[in-house]
Amino acid sequence: MKKLSEINFKNKRVLVRIECNVPLIKGKIQDDTRLRETIPTLQYILAQNPQQVILIGHQGRPEGFDKTLTLAPHAQRLSELLGQKVLKLNDCGDTIPPENTPIVLLENVRFYAEKDKDAQKRKAFAEKIARLGDIYVNDAFGACHRAHASIADLPKLLPIRCAGLLLEKEIAHLTPLLAGYAEPLVLVIGGSKIDTKIDILKNYLEKAETFLIGGGIANTFLEAQGREIGNSLHEKDKTQTAREILEKAKCVVLPTDAIVAQKISPTAKIEIKKIGKIDHADNILDIGPQTVAQFVKIIEKAGTIIWNGPMGLFELDQFAQGSKAVAEAIAESKAYSLVGGGDTIAVCDKFQIKPEKFSHVSTGGGAMIEFLEGKILPGIAALED
Repeated sequence: MKKLSEINFKNKRVLVRIECNVPLIKGKIQDDTRLRETIPTLQYILAQNPQQVILIGHQGRPEGFDKTLTLAPHAQRLSELLGQKVLKLNDCGDTIPPENTPIVLLENVRFYAEKDKDAQKRKAFAEKIARLGDIYVNDAFGACHRAHASIADLPKLLPIRCAGLLLEKEIAHLTPLLAGYAEPLVLVIGGSKIDTKIDILKNYLEKAETFLIGGGIANTFLEAQGREIGNSLHEKDKTQTAREILEKAKCVVLPTDAIVAQKISPTAKIEIKKIGKIDHADNILDIGPQTVAQFVKIIEKAGTIIWNGPMGLFELDQFAQGSKAVAEAIAESKAYSLVGGGDTIAVCDKFQIKPEKFSHVSTGGGAMIEFLEGKILPGIAALED
C-alpha cells in the first residue's frame, strides 16, 4: 500500500475519499472532528499544485435523495478549515467540475449506488466517478469496513492509489494492538446495539480481563440474565448471544444501578434505581452512580483500555453523567487508551476532553472494531498493489 509521500500530485486530478459522516442536527454540524482530521491530507496534496482535488464523502444512511443529508454544510465547514473555497456540486459524477475550482466536494455518495446490493451497479457508479480523476486517495478510515463503490471499487479503477495521512495514522496506532498490549486489558463497550459489537466481544473473550458494558447494550445483557428492564432499548433477538458472552468471558461487569425515566425528554423526571427495582414503565437511560464508581475503579487499574460507545443517552444532559465520568476516568488513566466511534468522540467533545488525553482517538467505530478483530478491511485491501 502506497503512502501519500510516494505520490507526485502536480497537475493531477486527485479523488480523495474523506470521512465526513458527522453529527448533524437540522443541517448544522455538531462535531467536526472527522473533517478536521482529514485537513492535513488535503493541505499536503494542495501544496503540490494538483490540477484539481475532488472530495468524495457520505452523510448518514439515506435511502435515495434526502435533502437533510446534503453535504452543503460540510463544504462550508471545509472551506473554513482550509481557508479557501470548497465548491459543493449537486450531483456525484454526472457533472464535470469547473476547471477554475481547485477543490470541489461531490454530493453525498449514498444518494446514489454507493452501497447498492448489485455489484455491477456499484461498479458502474464507481466508473462514473473514476473519469473525473487520475489518482485516488483514501483518507476515510471510518468507512473502510464497507465494501462500497467509492471505498472498494473506485480505487481499483485508477492507476495510482494510496492511503491518506489519517488512514496511515489509524493503521499505525491500531496494528500493535493485534500483537500485544499492556495488561490487564479492559474493554469499555456502550452504545445502543450489540450486533455491531458482537465480533469484538467474541474476539476478546480470552484476551480481555474485564468487559465494562453500559448503554443500550447493557440492557440486552441484563434481560439475558432475566432482569426486568422495563421499556428500555434492547435487542431481544440477541439475548442468547449475550448469554454466551456472559458464560465465556473472564469478567463482565454490568450496571448495578441506573438513571431511569418514564419519558425520554429533557424535562423528564428522573430517578436512580437499583437493577432489580426497575418498573415496567421505566426506561434505563444512563448508568447510575454506584455503577460509575465500580467502572472507574476498574479503569484506574487497567494497563490497556479500548472504549467504544457511550454509557447512556448522553445527548440529553440528565443522562450524560455516566458517559462523562467514564470518559474522564479513561482520560486520566495511565493505561494505553484507544477511543473510537462517532458517538464516543461526541461524548469527549461535549465535555471538552481533549484528544491528547488519550493514546489514540480513532475516527472509526465499526472500522476500528473490525480492524481489531483481525479482519482485512475492504477499503485497505483495495489500496494494495
